[in-house]
Amino acid sequence: MARRCDVVVVIGGAASNNTRELVKTCGRYCARVHHVQTEADLRPEWFLDTAVVGVTAGTSTPDDVIERVERWIRELLTGRAASPRRRRSAAP
Repeated sequence: MARRCDVVVVIGGAASNNTRELVKTCGRYCARVHHVQTEADLRPEWFLDTAVVGVTAGTSTPDDVIERVERWIRELLTGRAASPRRRRSAAP
């Protein structure tokens, strides 16, 4: 997955070995990998010039936390979809 992404977000606890390993593994294939614990850790600037975002999570990460992070990213990228640059690139 990480090979096909511009940015990868790994969700999980700061002390989680599983999450640290996911960050390390994704970092081998994608230069822009960010470890977050919740959506509050996300930063809009991470997603500049981004077309494909991958999201993965440690095994003990609660589903509701994953859903909130995914929603935050979708809302950010959807807001960008209306930018002039996106409209030109999407034209037939």
